[in-house]
Order: sequence, then structure tokens, then C-alpha cells
Amino acid sequence: PATFATALAATAAVRIYERRPRGFLNPSIRLLVQKSQVPGGGLGVYVEDTLPAGTQLGAYPGRLLYMAEYTRKLAVHPHASTYCWKLQDANGVLDPTDAQGNLYDAVPLIEGVELGAPWAVPTTLARINEPPPRGDVNVETLEEGDTLTFFLRRDCRAGEELYLDYGMDYDRSMYGGAG
Repeated sequence: PATFATALAATAAVRIYERRPRGFLNPSIRLLVQKSQVPGGGLGVYVEDTLPAGTQLGAYPGRLLYMAEYTRKLAVHPHASTYCWKLQDANGVLDPTDAQGNLYDAVPLIEGVELGAPWAVPTTLARINEPPPRGDVNVETLEEGDTLTFFLRRDCRAGEELYLDYGMDYDRSMYGGAG
């Protein structure tokens, strides 16, 4: 019985570790989430203070899903793809959405269990929009394994909205011709 309990606990610990939310926000900077300047863009992310090029913003939030699991989720909740980030190796996706495909405010350590900070990863960086047509991209990414880190491409002044190029594979059909 003790061996079984130990094995069960070890299995649960491994599962929690594998399903842990990835990502973080740089604690030394302040970002604000508010209405985007992009028409139809919903919420966007703004810097509160002037920041220099190269400033690390943090890493993209979400649980690592393998493609089969992601495909099953999209079959039921296709809108989840709005916030999911496909990794370059095409084997995984960072998913900051709940079981219904809605963006979390913070991805909890254990799915369905709200433990609050520090056990959750804020989804602030998942709200960075693409710029409007002919707009300036001021955020770049660096992908290493299952970590996608965001950096400022150039100096950003206080109150400036952050913009990111979503890449060649992103579906822009909902942009209404503006993408």
C-alpha cells in the first residue's frame, strides 16, 4: 500500500509538472492592459514607463499542448486559436486558455483550481496585438524549447502600445481586409 501511494503521488507530481503553466512577466517593468488602438483589437498592452530597446518583457504564458491535444481542443473551441502560440518545432502550442477556450486572466498551476499568485502565470503578454496596417512592430520574440521570450525591438515611450508580428501562419481573415 505504501509503495502504491508513493507511485501515485510521484505520477501526480510528474503530471502537474508537465502541465504547469509556462511564462512569466518581468517584475521590474510595468505593463498596462487597456483598450487597444487597433480597430477591433479588443484589449492591448501598453508600457507605463519609457523603456529601452532590448528590455525583456517576459515569456508567453500557457500550458504546453501537443498538436493532437490542441487539434481536439480546436474542434470544440476554435476561438482558442486566437491566443494559442504554435511553437516553431510544430510539435506544441502554448495555450493560455481555459477548458472552454477563453483567455485566462492568469493560468492557474492546476487546471480548474484557482490558487492565485504566485501559483498562476499572468496572461498579459497574450494580449499584445498586431499593429494596424503600416504600423510599427516594437516587440520581437526568441524561442528556446518551450519558452517564447518577448523583448522590445526598439525604445518605447511611456504610454505606447506594444505590437508584435504574429507570423506567416496566423489567420488574418477576421481582420476585415485590414491584415
